[in-house]
Amino acid sequence: MIFPINFPEKYDYKGHNILYDNLSEVSQGGPEVGNLIIDDKLLDTKLIFGGPLLFYDNLLILPIYKRSFLKVGFRICIINLNNKEI
Repeated sequence: MIFPINFPEKYDYKGHNILYDNLSEVSQGGPEVGNLIIDDKLLDTKLIFGGPLLFYDNLLILPIYKRSFLKVGFRICIINLNNKEI
């Protein structure tokens, strides 16, 4: 089984290479989060993504870790693999 603490770091899907980089735990024993590299391009150093991810047609669906002044948590993020638009 795949869980947020032990998902694969690299995926190949429809000619796209997806890689998690700089993975670390949110808290001890908690989910892992890190940067996302699609087709050898880092999406954004300010964005932190979790796993596991899902594929649907040319869409990548995965959790994104958000931190703000009073809120911390995960949201669902959808990325178009063709144009890398979030």
